[in-house]
Amino acid sequence: MTNQELLRRPEIFTNREETDYAEQELIEMIEQDSVLIIGNVFDWDYQRRGLRVSFGKGLLGFIPEDEITIRNMRYQRGFKMPKDAFFLIGKNIIAEVTNHNVYRREFELSRKMSMKKSISVLKAGDIVEAAIESINEKAMILDVGAGNLAWMSWKDFSKVPYNSIDNIGFEKGEWLNVFVDSIKDTRIQVSRKKAFRDYEEARKEYQENENIVAMITDYRNSEDHELYEFSYWVEIEPNVPGILDTHKALPIGKIADLRILSVKDKGLKLRLAS
Repeated sequence: MTNQELLRRPEIFTNREETDYAEQELIEMIEQDSVLIIGNVFDWDYQRRGLRVSFGKGLLGFIPEDEITIRNMRYQRGFKMPKDAFFLIGKNIIAEVTNHNVYRREFELSRKMSMKKSISVLKAGDIVEAAIESINEKAMILDVGAGNLAWMSWKDFSKVPYNSIDNIGFEKGEWLNVFVDSIKDTRIQVSRKKAFRDYEEARKEYQENENIVAMITDYRNSEDHELYEFSYWVEIEPNVPGILDTHKALPIGKIADLRILSVKDKGLKLRLAS
């Protein structure tokens, strides 16, 4: 795997066997060029203040405290290590090899350098594969490469209303295609909506009586409440809303078999396929 490919890879989706170097092989490589590795953080060194990393063919690495992240390090009273270091223990990371310490038989590493290089190849307007790191009431946080975290507010998630973040159909650790809206220093803003075609383009491909599969996202106040007891919003694509009127009560988050009744200016009118 090339350095450029690794810089685009979210850390949660790395496998240390992809950079399975032997000691002498790696020594020769770093004499010629910069080398990125995938390693597993297994401990915090309280005396030297840094992370201990295993990687390659039985190799050991050390990341000094000031080389862990490009973000401001977070500390908390009662913690004997930075919070940023604590949350990395047990996880795979991407780091650049900066030196070989002959006496300790270990390699010095910098995660900060790999994060900087990852941001340098990321551009506003890119569509990238990101990994979900966390989900809260305000936003979704995603790794867009080498541990760099991006923020996505819920207004950028979908054009379709969602009843709750518990019903978005995605969980921590899953892939998501996102559009890079902006990059300012280490702050990255992304959008799921902008990674997909808009409704005017998409509607041309949908036909009346076509069967589709989509997720029910929210309850809806129906204009046809006298004819149908229940009405729901449905996400067909992030920018393609569907309106489902039915006599049947359905759970939010259900993946349903549906039939297109008509293609309207604001979305697709739907019925249950069976």
